Amino acid sequence: MRQPRLRNWVHRRASAALTHDHVRGQRRVALWLTVFAAVRTAVWLLAMVIIVIHWLGAGGSFVHAFIDVSSTVLFVTFISFYCNASTDAANLTAGLAALFSADSHHATTAVRAALERDTAAIEGDIRRLAALQPGSEAEELARSISDRVSKAAA
Repeated sequence: MRQPRLRNWVHRRASAALTHDHVRGQRRVALWLTVFAAVRTAVWLLAMVIIVIHWLGAGGSFVHAFIDVSSTVLFVTFISFYCNASTDAANLTAGLAALFSADSHHATTAVRAALERDTAAIEGDIRRLAALQPGSEAEELARSISDRVSKAAA
């Protein structure tokens, strides 16, 4: 049975090693999403503040004009603004999570590559050490291996 194209794309995307350009593109998209959500959240919160100012009996012509436009059902308007603000705050959080996950993935990939190189070098030295006869060269290599393993564990 043939899998749908979307499912194949998601599987390839989820299991592929990301290149630096791809991670940078993810960061750029995440940053735009975060900025867009922050601006929208600020606008909705400003609208709620204007309504609260009106409820408190304060405000000038702008506040009254804003209320006149949205006063058909003021409470429903306020609730709608709250729902929009909370939705955009969730988008802001998702954008920040995407931004940091791209960075975390890049850092994890770099650390994994470094550890694989170090592990391969230490394994090679251990094989060399096993082949050496006891003596100063073997002791020096054993100290070197011990120092690298201690440094990696710290």
